[in-house]
Amino acid sequence: MPYSNENDPKLPVNVRAMNKKDRRQWVHIFNSVLAAEIEKGHKMEDCETLAYTEANGVLKKEHEA
Repeated sequence: MPYSNENDPKLPVNVRAMNKKDRRQWVHIFNSVLAAEIEKGHKMEDCETLAYTEANGVLKKEHEA
């Protein structure tokens, strides 16, 4: 399910704990990956898993740098 914005109450707990800038970026990445995977015809559950993993990975790499 795509998220409406960085203040969406349905965001995962770990994302809600992020600052606003990081939440906004996470939502953008998640929604973009989700849409791309749905367009490829994958199952929704698989699309959501990949989108979650990608969004978390990008932010983790940014904070490690």
